[in-house]
Amino acid sequence: MEICVAICTYQRSSLRDTLESLAKQSLSEDITLKVLVADNDKTNKAKDTIEVWAEEFGLNLRYVHAPSQNISIARNACLDNVDCDWMASIDDDEIASVYWLSNLYKKAQLEKAAVVCGPVKAIYQENAPAWMKECDFHSQHPVYVKGVIQTTSTANALIHLKHPACAKLRFDLSLGKSGGEDSSYFSSVYSNGGNITFASDALVTEAVPLERANLMWLLKRKFRFGQTCGARVLKHKFSFKNKIKYSALAICKFTFCLFMCLISILGSDKKYKWLLRGTLHFGVLAKLLGKNEITQY
Repeated sequence: MEICVAICTYQRSSLRDTLESLAKQSLSEDITLKVLVADNDKTNKAKDTIEVWAEEFGLNLRYVHAPSQNISIARNACLDNVDCDWMASIDDDEIASVYWLSNLYKKAQLEKAAVVCGPVKAIYQENAPAWMKECDFHSQHPVYVKGVIQTTSTANALIHLKHPACAKLRFDLSLGKSGGEDSSYFSSVYSNGGNITFASDALVTEAVPLERANLMWLLKRKFRFGQTCGARVLKHKFSFKNKIKYSALAICKFTFCLFMCLISILGSDKKYKWLLRGTLHFGVLAKLLGKNEITQY
């Protein structure tokens, strides 16, 4: 069984560590690992360096140039160039644990899943704010809605490309500069009848750089995620009646979160939780009212 690990990259030297962690994977004899790197930079100046790293680690790696600065272009390039039934995804600043790929695949086989996702554990620097370490907002875990996972991210996932729910799906180019293209893709998998399952032992870690270890970065992230949620509502439940319904719901949730933030503002880290949760609902409302997604790439 061949599994291709697809990585989208853009001017990150941390990719070397990601590739090294893939070379250290403990795999059963029936699994063959391939790697595909889609470079979203304007030029292919990183090609030689990436191929040197691949040779250093003994990886079967293919480099694809997929310009420029639209992450959906790179993600679709991965779909176009993967030549096997299974595609795993990991970010270019993450480190895969030794049994990462094996555990994703085991879960996929056990659950006959269209998609399997795993946890992303954030690693904070010593000088990161104490409340941030305590609340651990940068780590990623699945969100269950009525007992099921309806979407996930490409930070840690395995996709069965031949599954009927995944066939012919593409990443939305209109979300390629704002982000949220991955959650939109997986939401479509779920809408198509595909099951998304969670492998708790398929761990990847991600170092949090100082430029992300601040409240403003988290607020922008939550607002953008809220906009993505709002876009899904507009896509699948679009009508004037539903627009009013979900806008009113977002206002109620935002107001409640703001209230909870205010009553916990003194001496409690919970205020950050409520502030960020409220920002997510504000993002939903903003999208429902027509505000364009913020640009990240």
